[in-house]
Amino acid sequence: MKHHGSTGSGAPAFFAPAVARTARVVLAGLVVPVSLALAGCGLTGGSTEALAADPQARSARAPVAGSVSVSGSVSGSVAWHGLPFRFTREGYGARELSGTQRPFRTGKVTPRVDRGIHDSHGVRMVVIAGRQYDHPNFQANYGLENLESYELTGDRFYLDRALAQARRLRDRRVVSGGAWFHPYDFDFTLHRNSAEKMRGPWYSGLAQGKVLAFFSELARVTGKARWRKAADCTFDSFLQPPDARAPWVTLVDRNRLLWLVEYPYGTPEQADRVFNGHLSAVFGLWDYYQLTRDRRALTMYDGAVTTIHRYRASLRVRGGSSIYCLTHHSVASSGYHRMHSRQLVQLSLMTRRSEFAHLAEAMVGDSPYPILGRPRVVDLAAGWHVGYRYDATTGRVTGTRTITLKQATTATTVRRMRLRGRGIYYRMGTGSPLVGMWLPEQAGLSMIRGVMSPVDFRTDRRAELVAGRTYTGLKYDGTGNRTATVEVTARTNAAVTYDAAAWIRGVPHLRISSGRLGGYWVVQNQLTNVA
Repeated sequence: MKHHGSTGSGAPAFFAPAVARTARVVLAGLVVPVSLALAGCGLTGGSTEALAADPQARSARAPVAGSVSVSGSVSGSVAWHGLPFRFTREGYGARELSGTQRPFRTGKVTPRVDRGIHDSHGVRMVVIAGRQYDHPNFQANYGLENLESYELTGDRFYLDRALAQARRLRDRRVVSGGAWFHPYDFDFTLHRNSAEKMRGPWYSGLAQGKVLAFFSELARVTGKARWRKAADCTFDSFLQPPDARAPWVTLVDRNRLLWLVEYPYGTPEQADRVFNGHLSAVFGLWDYYQLTRDRRALTMYDGAVTTIHRYRASLRVRGGSSIYCLTHHSVASSGYHRMHSRQLVQLSLMTRRSEFAHLAEAMVGDSPYPILGRPRVVDLAAGWHVGYRYDATTGRVTGTRTITLKQATTATTVRRMRLRGRGIYYRMGTGSPLVGMWLPEQAGLSMIRGVMSPVDFRTDRRAELVAGRTYTGLKYDGTGNRTATVEVTARTNAAVTYDAAAWIRGVPHLRISSGRLGGYWVVQNQLTNVA
């Protein structure tokens, strides 16, 4: 929309839990499934609001052929008590984290004056066609922001504002199968296709995961049983199998991989498998497991992370923007592509698996965020430069211009992006005879000053200096000017750590976080055993 945004290193284990005993009960004349295997969140614990027959099961369409790439074998199964699904898992652990390493944390205090859309109770809202609607994802997001601000400041104001979001979510819940679902009441068109429309009330795995994280954090911070129960009941929404007569957000695909579905449109085969929504729900499962140590949550988390690992070749598009929705094979916008990278860094922190951090870094190189926050200086070396006119719609070059510079000079740019089927280019601004044209980024010839497309790993990773090699470390200020240089010659092979990656002057660098090079950027390919 978007209105919404133990470690396992051994051999793969495959998961196929026994189906939980289920019954069917009648609520206001409607038959809905109720799992008798659920503990702590039965119908007696909340509202018995009736749910209308699922309006989403309409407009059948087939999945896009040839759009799926799964890495690794998918076979075998192991039973697990209490989950009504059979899916593959590889043993990913849910590492404990603190501070800004936790999902949905920023380390910042949100403003006391709310300039976003909210109602008279201070609850986050959205305006569509001139009307205010509740928005469960926005409310959970805002609740998490305020809860973190309360922890950082101790100011009760922030806790009260977080509680306002939580009460609204609790009061609007829809109970189905004993689980809490948090509805969107407005209609929403998928992929701008009027034939595929989510009809309100509808439900989203992204929102369920975000609300799960919020209730889990609220239970942890306040110690109140009511919020632990809210977390329990929201977690149970992930345990409801697809049913045309009731809400659901979880499915297992034909490759036996578990999906937490942002847009459960139509049948499970039709549903939009959206990567960023799936990952947000994964973070909610992680948060709930940290609170409860519920093995079902850990198993679901493991399966959902396994899905990302197995579909990594479908998520990443080498030399281009990543895939937003696997069902439609639709390309992510620049904002969602950048979100994928941040989410993969988060996944690497939670699992302690470097594969996700490396994937995040590679994806930033595939398609850097194009719009720079301010004009940046481009250093142009003496020699000849070719500028291109480019049709972004078709990918065709429509014109070129060659200039020869007798001496080095500078120009400015406000865009740095990878052109379709090409490398990274700058849209040239003032100070250049190539103004308005695209100039390729080339190390030693045409280079933006300073650090570009940084990936902050939010932890220390490992690499090694090679004996006898001299390393040049660089520091830059916020405007791209170099502020410090150091040279270090390694006497022996030596371990170092790094905590970020970036492109500098057209070359990938790592920011060293230990030893004499600590705080300096070093060319990445000069390091070995980069973990």
